[in-house]
Amino acid sequence: GSGRLPLWLEGRAASYASSTPYGLYQKLVAAWLGVVLEDGEEVVRTALESAVRAVLPNEAAASRVSLLCRMMGLERADAGPALSRLNPEQLQAATFDALRTVLSRLATHGATVLVLEDLHWADPTSLRLTEELCSIAKEAPLLLVLTRRPEPDPGVSALETALAADKELELLTLELAPLAQAAEHDLARSLLGEGTADDVIAAASRGVEGNPLFLEERLSSLLETGALAKDGAGWRLDHALSEEVPEALERLVRSRVDRLDLGPHDAIVAASVLGAEFSLGALRVVTDLDGDLAGAVSALCAGGLLTELRKVPEPAYRFRHGLIQEATYKGLVSDERRRLHARAAWGLEAASGPRLEEVAGVLGNHFALAGEIERARHYLELAGDRAASAFANDEAITSYRYALAVASRAAEQDPAPWSDAWTKAVTVRARLAEVLLRTGRHEEAREALHEALGLVGGDDRPLAARLQALLGKVEIADHRYDEALDAFDAAEELMGHHPEEQDQATVDLWLEVQLDGRAYVHYWRNDPEKGAAALAAARPVVEARGTPGRKQRFYFQFGAQRMRESRYRIDEDILTNLRAAVAAAREGGDEEGAALALFTLGFALLWYGDLDEAKRNMEESLGIVERTGDLVLRARCLCYLNVTALRRHDVDTVRSLAPQAMEAAAAASYPEYVAMAKATQAWAAWVGDQPQEVVALSGEAVELWRTSAAVYSWHWVCLWPLISVRLAADQVGEAIEAARQLLVPSQQRLPDELETAVQASIDAWEQGDPRSATETLTTALELARQLRYA
Repeated sequence: GSGRLPLWLEGRAASYASSTPYGLYQKLVAAWLGVVLEDGEEVVRTALESAVRAVLPNEAAASRVSLLCRMMGLERADAGPALSRLNPEQLQAATFDALRTVLSRLATHGATVLVLEDLHWADPTSLRLTEELCSIAKEAPLLLVLTRRPEPDPGVSALETALAADKELELLTLELAPLAQAAEHDLARSLLGEGTADDVIAAASRGVEGNPLFLEERLSSLLETGALAKDGAGWRLDHALSEEVPEALERLVRSRVDRLDLGPHDAIVAASVLGAEFSLGALRVVTDLDGDLAGAVSALCAGGLLTELRKVPEPAYRFRHGLIQEATYKGLVSDERRRLHARAAWGLEAASGPRLEEVAGVLGNHFALAGEIERARHYLELAGDRAASAFANDEAITSYRYALAVASRAAEQDPAPWSDAWTKAVTVRARLAEVLLRTGRHEEAREALHEALGLVGGDDRPLAARLQALLGKVEIADHRYDEALDAFDAAEELMGHHPEEQDQATVDLWLEVQLDGRAYVHYWRNDPEKGAAALAAARPVVEARGTPGRKQRFYFQFGAQRMRESRYRIDEDILTNLRAAVAAAREGGDEEGAALALFTLGFALLWYGDLDEAKRNMEESLGIVERTGDLVLRARCLCYLNVTALRRHDVDTVRSLAPQAMEAAAAASYPEYVAMAKATQAWAAWVGDQPQEVVALSGEAVELWRTSAAVYSWHWVCLWPLISVRLAADQVGEAIEAARQLLVPSQQRLPDELETAVQASIDAWEQGDPRSATETLTTALELARQLRYA
C-alpha cells in the first residue's frame, strides 16, 4: 500500500503449530494482511479478498481467494462447487499454486523479500511449500531469508538439500557463530555510546558468550537493577550493587520478568502460554487484568520485551525474541501453567465457532497441558484426521502420536478393561498405523498394531479383526507374505462363520481380506491359481453386497490376476476390467484407489503396446502419489515410466529416470524396483556401447531379482543387452544361457514369433550347431528391437 520497495513479507513458525498444515504461511499471510487468525472469519476474509484483488486481475483473483481462504482455515464458508470437486491432493497442489501466483505477481511488480523464521518449528507442508516458492527466485527479483536453529532437523535438512541441489538457485548459507570479543565490545559500545569507558564495556559484556540477545538482556538487567547508571560523565558501574547478573539467557529473562510491576508481570506470563505472537483479545481471555491490560502491554513494549505487530482491527503483539517467550514460559510453576492453558483452551474453543477443525492442533495442545485429557485427545485426533485427509502425513503422525500419549495417560488413570479410554488408545493406534503404512514406515506401523492388538485381546472381536486385516496389509508391503496370510487367517477367525452373510461392516471387512489381502499376496507370489480362487469366492459377494469401493478393488484385482495368468499378454478383457476399476474409484471419490487403478491400467497398456496412453495414466497416478506420500506406488510409477521410455527407445529419459526410480525404490524398501532400474541402466549402457557396464549392471539386477521375496517377470530388460554383448564377444554359450532365462515360466511371455526365434537358437545350440545358434539368436535380437523389447 505504501508503494515502498522492496516489499517485506514475514512469517514465523511457532512450536505450538508445528503439526498444523500451512501454519507458517498462515502467519505470513496474516502479517501481510495486517490481521491475526483470531480476528475471525469476516475480518480475515475481507482483508484477504481486498489484498488478492489488488494484486491479481479479477478473473484470476476469485479462485485464488477461495483457495487461500481454505489455507487460512475458512474453507467451510468458502467451499463452492469448484473446490468441492477437488480431492485432497488436488487441493494441496492448487493451494500451492495460488500462493505461488500471488507471490510471483508481487515479485514481478518489484523487488520482494520473503522472510521465514524459526523453520525448526515449521510444519512439513509449509516446508514443501517453501521449496516450491523458492523456484520463483529463478525468474523474478525475489529474496528468501530462512532462519533456523543449528540443531539437526530432518525436515529442514531435506529442504536445504533440495535447494542446494538446484543449480539454478543462488543459495547462500550463513552459519551465525558467536560474536568475537571485539565484536561483542563494539556492539555494547554502539548501545551505550561511543564515550563509554572500557571497564564498563567489559563488565556489560561479561558472560554473554558472543550472543547479541544475551548482551541486550544483560544491559537491560543492569539498568533495571541500578548496577549500571548514567551521570554527567557517562555510564558508570555502581559498585555498591552486585555486578553479578545471571549468565544464562533464561535466568536473565526470568530476573527481568520477576522485577516487573504486577500488571505487566501477569500480562507477559499469560502471553507466554499463547506463543510467540498473540492478539490483545486472546490475551484478555487468559488474564484477569481487564481494563489495565492495554497499559500493561504498553509497558512491556516500552521495556523491549514485546513489539507491536499492528493496531487495527485489533492490536496484536509479538515477543521481541522467541527465547524470551520460552524462558518466561519455563518459569511458570505447574499449577499456574495448567490454569493458564485451560483458560486459553476454553477461550479459543468458544471463539473459534466453525473453525474448530482448523485450530484443533492448538486446542489439543492447550487442553493437554491443562490436564483436560479427554478434550485434548479429541482435538488432537481431529487434527490428525484432518491432516491425514489432506495427505499432510508428517503432521498427521505428529498429532496422532500426541493424541496417543494423551489417550494412554487417560488409560493409566482408568485401568478398567475396555473403558472408553482404552478404546480410544486402540483406535488412535490404528489410525496412526494407516498413515505409517502409507509412508512406508512398516516397522513402526507393525509396532502400533501389535500394541493395539495387545490392548484389544479378544474382548472386541470386530475391532480385533479390523486390526488384523490392517496388519496383513503392512506385512504385504514389507514382503512378509506368510505373516500376511497369518494375519488374514486371524481376521477371518475373529469374524466367525459365514462372515459374508453378516452385517454390512463385516461383509466389507471380509471382502477387504479377500481382495486387498489374499488375492494380493498370491499376485506378488506369482501364484495365479490361488489368486483366482480368492477372487472367485469374493465375486458373488461383491455383486450382491459390494460397495463401489469394493467393486473397484475387485475389478482391479481381477485384471491384475488375469495379467499374471496370461504372463502379461494383455487382452481387451483385462483392459476393460482395469478401466472399470478406474471409473469405480473416481465415482466413489477414492483418489488413493484411483491412483493405484490408473497405475495398473498404465502398466497393462505398457505390455499391450499403447505406450502413449500407458505414459499418460502412470503420470496421472504419479501426480497423485507425489502429494499423498504413497512411497511404494511412487516407486512403481517411476519404475515403469522408465520402462515405458525404454520401450520407446528414449535413452535420454531412461538415463534421467533410472536414478530417480532407484532412489524411490530404496526409500520404499523395494529392492526388486532397484533391480528394474539397474536393468534399464544396463540397456542404456548397451545403447551407449559400454559392454562392461552392461555385464555388471545386468548381473546386479538379476541377483537382486533372484533374492527378492516377490517374483518379477521382466528379466528381458537386461537380458537382451547381455545377449548382444555376449554375441559380440563370441561368447555364444553365455548368450544361449541368457536366452534360456527369457523362456522360464516365471517370466513374461514374449510375442510368439520372438519366443519361436529364441527357442530355435537354443535348439541349434543343443544340437551342436553353434553357427546356426549364433545366426538365429542374432535374428531374434533384431526382432526384439523391432518389437521394442530390446
